[in-house]
Amino acid sequence: MLKRIQEEQTLSHLIRDKDYHDAAVLAFKLNKIRDFYHILSKLIVKQEADLDQIDAVVRDIRNFESLATQDYSQPQ
Repeated sequence: MLKRIQEEQTLSHLIRDKDYHDAAVLAFKLNKIRDFYHILSKLIVKQEADLDQIDAVVRDIRNFESLATQDYSQPQ
């Protein structure tokens, strides 16, 4: 529970510091879909944003999802 609170605090700091890439990945990890949506919206409308930043977020989320769904009980 303490770790979750610390991660949510980190998310708040990332948003405040406008580190949208890391904030989006962390919001997704924490299943804070509303925050994730708002962060992506800020990233998209930000004038200096380009598709590479959005692609990086999507790529990191895909990596996170693949790690989260791996079955470590089966030997490889």
